[in-house]
Amino acid sequence: MTITHAATPSFDCQKASTRVEKTICSSDTLAQQDQLIAQRYQQVLKTTPAIVEPGFFIASQQRWNASRQTSCEQDKRFDNCLLKSLQSRNKQLLDLLNGDASARINMAIAMISTQPELAEQQLLRYPQDNLASAWLVYMSYYSPGSGIDSHERQALQDKLVSSLTKQDDFLAESLELDKRKTAQGVFYLLRGAYDASDSAADYSEGCPQYFMFSQHDKAAFDAFGPQYGSSRDAQAPYCFPNNDFYNLAAWQKLKQSLYHPMTVAYDNTGTMRYASFAQFASTALRMSVFPQQYGSDKAVKEKVLAMRDIQNWSNPASWTKKERDYTLQLIQPAEQATRQWLIKNRNFSPEQASKAASGIVGSYLHMWVDWLAQPE
Repeated sequence: MTITHAATPSFDCQKASTRVEKTICSSDTLAQQDQLIAQRYQQVLKTTPAIVEPGFFIASQQRWNASRQTSCEQDKRFDNCLLKSLQSRNKQLLDLLNGDASARINMAIAMISTQPELAEQQLLRYPQDNLASAWLVYMSYYSPGSGIDSHERQALQDKLVSSLTKQDDFLAESLELDKRKTAQGVFYLLRGAYDASDSAADYSEGCPQYFMFSQHDKAAFDAFGPQYGSSRDAQAPYCFPNNDFYNLAAWQKLKQSLYHPMTVAYDNTGTMRYASFAQFASTALRMSVFPQQYGSDKAVKEKVLAMRDIQNWSNPASWTKKERDYTLQLIQPAEQATRQWLIKNRNFSPEQASKAASGIVGSYLHMWVDWLAQPE
């Protein structure tokens, strides 16, 4: 018996072979989103290069198609995760058609590490955009074959620092941007450009700059960690991957279980809490970028310490025994889900994955429990 639907996707469901294709074919809502992506994709192609270079755009679509196959694989709510992915791509394509520069620049950023020539061509189209300029400076230092020579780079840096200083002199002074015209300093120029942008959320959607943290480690994390101890730190590190283990259902439950004690502690803190949260977010990102670092005995021990502190919590008014017991029950499922994710997505051996998962969950809980005990 053949089931018919009111909506049809952009491909023949009789030939659907992947889980993504079969899921799309089983849902009118998903089929509509898929069809809309196909239509908007063709609309963008018809208007190139007025909107974006054809080669760049086709490569971007191929990159997205590949990520679509894996980004929701570990999510128990696969249909819902896939819907969000399709809706996000649809929004990006619509933004492109509407002339939204942030959508184009965001696509270019995502391709810097794999197709730098195409990314550079796109970024050069936005000489007045501070973030585009900052990434061009980055590429002049770190992308082999960049078409920007040292004199052009110097001019870009001078212009960028001048623009950011005029826009926000506190930011420029705090980050000492006038001293950052070096290969190491470029990460602070990037941080300044994100901090000063009204479209920072759009620029960092999906964490297109993830490669920067994996390739440059300390330099990138130092620049994108806490800087101000104020609400200006609220969005750091401007990179929140949408397809890592934190989006697994087990992790969502674990994080949600900390919400009540966090809100109680939050009421008793000053603006320094933003620096703490920025540090937590940076540490969480590091766990995603370098999960192998958390397979250490120290990280694993932190789980034991965190569980002990939760069990012996001395202020039941801020975190009841029932709530704490619930959090403790969620640790093993989160650890197991992380283990499976590391095996599937990072090719860890079962033994490596078990230790790293224990360390990741332990370190995450330990930093939060420490803060809940003495919030600032």
